[in-house]
Amino acid sequence: MITTTMILFRSLILFMAISTVINVDVLVPISTVVPDSSFYPNIVHPRQPQRLNLTNRQALHTNKFYTNPLLGPGTNPIITHPFVLMMNGASPY
Repeated sequence: MITTTMILFRSLILFMAISTVINVDVLVPISTVVPDSSFYPNIVHPRQPQRLNLTNRQALHTNKFYTNPLLGPGTNPIITHPFVLMMNGASPY
């Protein structure tokens, strides 16, 4: 049977746990030491993407929501949550 003392004791423990969590600054870094290179090896995939100018070495723009109707036959939807937009196949677009 749960008594009032047990409820108060559990509440006190919970309050103490919350108060210690609140006093921690989450913006302070855990460590500023550079990780060992064995954790993150640099591996180049043997099959490079085709149709890319890899000699230019500029950032490749991807995941643009407005390019879907420009690719392929132009029937891909533009997904802008919570809406989906599609172009008409006939004029007027």
